[in-house]
Amino acid sequence: MKLRKLILLAIGLSSSSMVFADWQTAHNTGQSETGDIFYTRCHYETIGGFRFSIIVKGLCPYSIQFNPETQQWRR
Repeated sequence: MKLRKLILLAIGLSSSSMVFADWQTAHNTGQSETGDIFYTRCHYETIGGFRFSIIVKGLCPYSIQFNPETQQWRR
């Protein structure tokens, strides 16, 4: 019974860290071709100066949310 509570606590703590992750706004600084007409490489920079690029289908969003800790992004 104690092991089950400990496992549930560990799962809860790990999932809560994803909810309160450090999401930062990044703005588009440019775009480049990927060689595929359907995909575009979009270049972004956060206010703190972190630069990265992503590949999207279609047009680049003006700004996105980026988590530098997990390397994930969302529109």
